[in-house]
Amino acid sequence: MKFRMSTYNCQAGSWLGRLRTILSALSFVQVIALQGTKILSKSLADRQDTYWTERIAHYDVVHWPAVCADYSNLSTGVSLAIDTRAFHTIHRAEIFSPPCSLQG
Repeated sequence: MKFRMSTYNCQAGSWLGRLRTILSALSFVQVIALQGTKILSKSLADRQDTYWTERIAHYDVVHWPAVCADYSNLSTGVSLAIDTRAFHTIHRAEIFSPPCSLQG
């Protein structure tokens, strides 16, 4: 199977509608890696997870928030958007996160 993959430094995916706009513009791509989202970890305040997922259009999007860590700053944060039409949820076994000291 062939698929398209793209990477993009969006320099802030936290603006209302910004991620949806990016994913819409790249809708022909099956895997989209976004860096510099600046999405903050405060949305994880009541959770133990280091990431969360959401559905945006036909993408399952995994977010690792911007955190203050040894090798990080608040301009970080990454998201990975996976086209559910090409890669169904049953094909994914597990999501791995880096150790806390390297997150961001």
